Amino acid sequence: MLLVALGFQAWAQPSPEAQAGQAGGAEELSLRLRIEPEVATYGRVQEAVLEVENLSARERRVEVKAMLGEVPHFVAGSDDVRFEQPDQAEQERWLIWPEQTLRPFDRIKLSFGFLVSWDVRGDLYLSAEARDVEAGEDVPLAVAHIRQTPAYPQSSGEVELIGILINVLIGAAFVAVMVLPVLYQRMFKRSLKIGQSVLQKAALIGGLLVLLISVSMIWTELEPRGWKLASCEVLDMRYSVHAETRGRQTTSSQRSISRSYYPLLALRYQAGEKLLISTGFRPGNPAADPSVLAAFRRGDRVDCYYDPSDPAWVVVDRELSPIGLMVSLVLLALSAALVWFGFRRAVAPAAH
Repeated sequence: MLLVALGFQAWAQPSPEAQAGQAGGAEELSLRLRIEPEVATYGRVQEAVLEVENLSARERRVEVKAMLGEVPHFVAGSDDVRFEQPDQAEQERWLIWPEQTLRPFDRIKLSFGFLVSWDVRGDLYLSAEARDVEAGEDVPLAVAHIRQTPAYPQSSGEVELIGILINVLIGAAFVAVMVLPVLYQRMFKRSLKIGQSVLQKAALIGGLLVLLISVSMIWTELEPRGWKLASCEVLDMRYSVHAETRGRQTTSSQRSISRSYYPLLALRYQAGEKLLISTGFRPGNPAADPSVLAAFRRGDRVDCYYDPSDPAWVVVDRELSPIGLMVSLVLLALSAALVWFGFRRAVAPAAH
């Protein structure tokens, strides 16, 4: 939770394909999509409402589908809505309703509940489409979209801002202590002795900053082992993908793309006297691929662990990550080396 939402933008309008389909006016379908409340908020269960209207003078059989992007996670739905791919985890989740019969100029309303996940960054995106079954074409006659930047709950706004400021200060200090000593020595051409004095302080400060980062990573790994056990109902199985491009593209080689998969389960569980819905899987560590979610199905009950001080944080896998621990220990060793180097250089002149 490191970003502050600066605003939001939302719309529910036909795509170019849908606009072309509606050019016939009274011969087509109308589809509207909205969310309630209108402002998407992290950690909140909200409702998406679809209104489908038959604008023609003949009866229609209509199929309605909705797609949830990475941020919204399915919770519940009306009128026997189901997953299009019920037995596998997906990055984007498609929902489908049974065929609906619309009499001339009739209108129906469908809805589903979704959770705005804390664990995925980016805009909330929802889309819906309506297709005439009797037309025998896969191209929808009406499409609607919503894209919105989620807001933070009012109670967490100040905390999020403080977290951002702390991270900015740590990053700025880390860059400063690594870069400024070199610039200082090169620009002002100070003697080697003065340059070493600056490097002493840089090593000490840099070592302390790296120590802070490594301790934070180790705490993230170990903290869930003290959380409380609960029984959770699985509501949705999803994963987000973080892609990173590495290297430079040349005539003889191409850039390599590294993908990290973050598995997530939408879970309903009892935390003390509160019934909560949240997302989680493991404490912040990616997976090699989404197959780790293959053992879960909607409606399953599984053991989960939640933070008693903040019950919205929940995991089902709290095993230690060997890679995460290894990186933390490497950073810890680096911090010890920097502190030792800076302290050794600082006390060496005093010994003579």
